Amino acid sequence: MKNVVLENYIKVSANSIGELRRVDVYRVINSIHPDNIDGVTRGALATWIATHRPDLADEIKDVMQDEFPDEGWTPASMEPTN
Repeated sequence: MKNVVLENYIKVSANSIGELRRVDVYRVINSIHPDNIDGVTRGALATWIATHRPDLADEIKDVMQDEFPDEGWTPASMEPTN
């Protein structure tokens, strides 16, 4: 997934990935609808955020495990993406 596409989802709460706040992680991830036209998934966005903002990794892990457990996302799935 391209950074430009994923960055658009960050704009739900922040001007850029660098400005994303911990308190907005849930809102950004929750904004992903299964039938979005970009083909972005919550797991892909969570991984992208965690890769670019390691300081938010714990919050992302909590959100994905507590709010979206059926997605099967784990921190081990974090791999750098472009």
